[in-house]
Amino acid sequence: MTVCLANNGTLLWGRRDYEFDSDTLHWPGELNSVIQTRSGKVIAVGTSLLINQQNLTDAMFVRLAEFQPAPQFIAWSPEDTTLTVLLDDTILFKVRTNDQRGLNISHQWFYNDERLDNDTTQLVIFDELGAQIVQCSASNGQYEAVRRWNVMVNDFIIRSHTPEDLFLNLRRNTQVDFALHIGYVNDGQRRPSYTWTLIDRIDQNRRAEIGLDSTASIFFSSVGRYAVEGLAVLDGARDSITWEITVHGLIRAYWPTDDIISLQPGRRITFGVAPFNRGPASRQFYRWTENSEELAYDSAEFTTSFPNLGHYILTVFVTDSVQIDSLHWEFAAIDSQRWTVNVSTPDWMDNSKFQIPNSKFQIRDCAESVQLNDSGEV
Repeated sequence: MTVCLANNGTLLWGRRDYEFDSDTLHWPGELNSVIQTRSGKVIAVGTSLLINQQNLTDAMFVRLAEFQPAPQFIAWSPEDTTLTVLLDDTILFKVRTNDQRGLNISHQWFYNDERLDNDTTQLVIFDELGAQIVQCSASNGQYEAVRRWNVMVNDFIIRSHTPEDLFLNLRRNTQVDFALHIGYVNDGQRRPSYTWTLIDRIDQNRRAEIGLDSTASIFFSSVGRYAVEGLAVLDGARDSITWEITVHGLIRAYWPTDDIISLQPGRRITFGVAPFNRGPASRQFYRWTENSEELAYDSAEFTTSFPNLGHYILTVFVTDSVQIDSLHWEFAAIDSQRWTVNVSTPDWMDNSKFQIPNSKFQIRDCAESVQLNDSGEV
């Protein structure tokens, strides 16, 4: 049973939520105890006796409902009442309403000032650009309630994005593929442009442009807090999505920060890592390998040199006895006087001869192998 009481305790109205046989139900009208919220509001009272023909007794709970004279919207679709849609999109709007007193409810839909159907659903085609309003009014003949949607109609929008979750928690050394999926009125001439930006939230929001396509793949090698912004532009109209990303791991920072290095044989170089947790209660263990061979180092940093020409892979493993993290550098000890590099010839080059001003510079990602003379010419 649901009842509504006035401030002085007078019964305004009551409704049975369960049907009982009137011959077996006795309502003594005594409410002997109450249940209150922390603020003192009464939400339930009890107990009352149910007496049947066998003279058996039971308890009944009575819930007190706050009086709502107008109909209530129990559910609606779309749930988001602020929408951005593409020109000529079609959306089906739905509502479900209830009246506490059980009165009949009538519905009326409006698109801006235009009166539409009087059902619980309404199909709307958005064929005008700009801000539009869709609303449904529900009336019980005495009081009225309104549910409103504010809709912005554009000829260019981001329909969806990947990943869908805008808040990501990642382990270090994780690659994430980002994408924007846009919709626009295509006249055969317009083409959208894209810009992807990686933002370091810890380092004073330092920004770096990382792509100009509709997709971008980012390898998160360092612990920290980042943001990735995907921006789409069409004829001056802009729309963007921003992901907030937290990268976890045992290794917080490392040096050198380049993961592919070139150096002269015999040159000394320092490698090191900084753990994420450096408190007195935390302890990390370190293991270093060179080309998969164990090195006699067990600290976070060491200085070494490589006397021989060749290619090396140096790896450090860090563990706190619960989890393990790793990092590796690829580098080559090269002869600065005469050496071979791999060169990818750009399309804009009209000949194969060009100058390399610094003879210690190494070009990677070879497409063809060429020989340099002592002056640095190909």
